[in-house]
Amino acid sequence: ASTARFLMRHVYGVIAFSMLAFFAITMLIARSQSVWFDEAYSLHLARESLGQLMHFTVVDVHPPLYYLALKGWMGIFGQSDFAFRSLSAVCGALSIGVALLLAKKMFSARMAVAAAPFMILSPYLLRHAFEVRMYALASLIGIAATYALVSAMRATGKTQIWWWVAYAVLVAAGVYTLY
Repeated sequence: ASTARFLMRHVYGVIAFSMLAFFAITMLIARSQSVWFDEAYSLHLARESLGQLMHFTVVDVHPPLYYLALKGWMGIFGQSDFAFRSLSAVCGALSIGVALLLAKKMFSARMAVAAAPFMILSPYLLRHAFEVRMYALASLIGIAATYALVSAMRATGKTQIWWWVAYAVLVAAGVYTLY
């Protein structure tokens, strides 16, 4: 009972720990992964000039936002396996954090704490968090948009307007990430 009370009082610490644990697990899994065709395509596009990247995404089934983000990420962190896989891992970890904040907002701190281990060990989230593809970014955008939607529906005044703007921007970003 005292452990449960401690966790409820430190829900933001639990969320931060969950994000770090998820990132660590994802990157441990990623160490043993080789690049497969779709990931190689992502890397190819991210290494192209901006004009070529945009040209290639016209004929691709996926919109350009992820490829642009990967290009910027690799420009900052380099082109090692760790660097290019870490973008999706960071998006996955942020997805965990936002999802747990959403659980807290919609239900309770207890629910967020209870959901944390299931989120950290979710095979679906882990799988997409080590791939050099847009799925973890799409998850993050979708969860963040849901958080903004719930917040907009509960807010009033100017705060509500800003939540609606955030929701619209996130939905638009989602359209430019994954059809």
